[in-house]
Amino acid sequence: MVRRKEAADAFPQNRRRFYRFRCSLPVELHFDTPGHLSIIKAIARDISSGGMRVECASIPALMSACHVAFRIPEWGSFKIGSNSLVMAQAHVQHCDREGLSFGLAFSRPI
Repeated sequence: MVRRKEAADAFPQNRRRFYRFRCSLPVELHFDTPGHLSIIKAIARDISSGGMRVECASIPALMSACHVAFRIPEWGSFKIGSNSLVMAQAHVQHCDREGLSFGLAFSRPI
């Protein structure tokens, strides 16, 4: 007989609110600290309405606020609004220092 916890572990649940799409999308991150503006160029590896996973050479501090800017690419037959500039407020939700990536949560879903 399989216990309830073992059965739940065999089929992990997706706890995400929004579906994530894999991508390789250039993004620009603007971190504004008192007296200093840092602009970081990075690559988004997945994106959803609620956030994105970003790879870059430097990892910002957890919960750092930023503005993210990127262009919507043409994905297959999806061409509506392609090449439109998207700008959103976000904050660093989690960091993976070993993988040089971090997760951004948008302030409002896009």
